[in-house]
Amino acid sequence: MLRCVLVLMFSVAASGWNMALAQRPPMLVPGKKFEAELTEKMERSNTEASKVCAMNGLFFGDRYYVAILPVKLKAGQPIEITANVVGDKRRVCLTMIDATGKVIAGTEFKESNQTLKIKNASATGVYAVVVMSTSIGAFDVIAEFEDPEVLTLAAARAKVAQLKKELAAAEAELKALQETKPAPKKP
Repeated sequence: MLRCVLVLMFSVAASGWNMALAQRPPMLVPGKKFEAELTEKMERSNTEASKVCAMNGLFFGDRYYVAILPVKLKAGQPIEITANVVGDKRRVCLTMIDATGKVIAGTEFKESNQTLKIKNASATGVYAVVVMSTSIGAFDVIAEFEDPEVLTLAAARAKVAQLKKELAAAEAELKALQETKPAPKKP
């Protein structure tokens, strides 16, 4: 995790991730696979930040390929993000950056796929999911989180379904009672 986070701190966060989102990538949608190509590289340069990274062995072939994807979260909302890359010995890591540009979580580089879990977002806002790979190519990301607006609709549907079951059971009990006990006669 330290490698991925340090690289991001010196490259993406230093310039502000909001600027990196200027190209307006699509917002991640719960459970929907996002597919794209990593083509934008972050070059190693002769800056103090890159010297620190190089001293810690943080560069593979002098560059990383990066995609930054926004995701809207509410305070307290959990999220699980999985990224997959295609290619022989291709490695990937994930990092989450909050709305202020602070790196809040990250993973180590891992071959083929990586998953990042956040127990709960600290504040409501647009976060950035940074996908970083050691080489160019296709990737996909799936973000699993509860969308509060969808949850409300789902909860309402579940409640209606439960009430229908309860009503059916009550009607069956009433029918059974009516069949076993004759109705009282009127005087």
